[in-house]
Amino acid sequence: MADTTTDFGLSLFEAARKMGVTIASEHEPEDKYIDVKGMKIHYLDWGNEGAQPMLLLHGGSQQCHMWDFVGLAFHKDYHVIAMDQRGHGDSGWTEDGTYNTQGHLQDIEGLVEQLGLKNIVLSGLSMGGINSMAYTGAHPDNVERLIIVDAAPEVKTFWSERVNRFRAPLGDIIGSYEDLVLHVHKFNPLRPIQQLRGSLRYSVKQVPDGSWTWRQDTRFHGQQRERTPNSQAAFLWASVSRVKCKTLLVMAEESVVDENVAEKLIGVLPVGSRRITIPKTSHLVVGDNPAGFEKTAREFLFQE
Repeated sequence: MADTTTDFGLSLFEAARKMGVTIASEHEPEDKYIDVKGMKIHYLDWGNEGAQPMLLLHGGSQQCHMWDFVGLAFHKDYHVIAMDQRGHGDSGWTEDGTYNTQGHLQDIEGLVEQLGLKNIVLSGLSMGGINSMAYTGAHPDNVERLIIVDAAPEVKTFWSERVNRFRAPLGDIIGSYEDLVLHVHKFNPLRPIQQLRGSLRYSVKQVPDGSWTWRQDTRFHGQQRERTPNSQAAFLWASVSRVKCKTLLVMAEESVVDENVAEKLIGVLPVGSRRITIPKTSHLVVGDNPAGFEKTAREFLFQE
């Protein structure tokens, strides 16, 4: 039987106020779905259709709600769309484990085409950052600004190793929601525990016996990227070389991007691109210091 007494902590608006995030209006997004070549894609539509689109791509093992603070802050300025990428959130799974960049790119292209998105502001974190580089390289004339969050064609391995250590004690079945909250807070104490109680609900789902499981296909976790790291890096560097728009590289204080790689990336990107490190952040920058990310994004988008 489902547990109806679960403490989900702060609401989105309460958490935003506590974290110093702008609330453009107390508005929540609408869940929408499309089909891309047989792949069900879920996304959050924050409204304001007709405004310049802002497309947001989450990281691996994350889902579209990781961008809720950004949607809340920017939905009056842009038509904000946060996508669940294949195998994550409420989007479909593949039967053969095709979770490589090319598979994600196909889905992003399908969503952009079906929704008629033009002159996009594109932002992606980690895996989403990689996919944003791939999309912008393939469609450079359709991206007006690019924000890459703690990602690059080559990254350190410590984060994936740390995530594996984090996931191992929990497994695929989690006894209680509170167990999950306490475990995640120990792993990343930068976020207030009441905020975690609210945000983690979107990363897991409850099963009939009352336990919880990940809202993600874990059968092929990490396999695709590990198979061909050299060719992946070459593909991404080639993608970055085709980017035409000003780009902001946002780095975590505890970044997965090496300093030399970050400098090389800025050197390859168009003139006017720059990078900034946001303090008090692990790899998951957008959730760890959402006010800092919002301020940085606003300066990049509106003051340049």
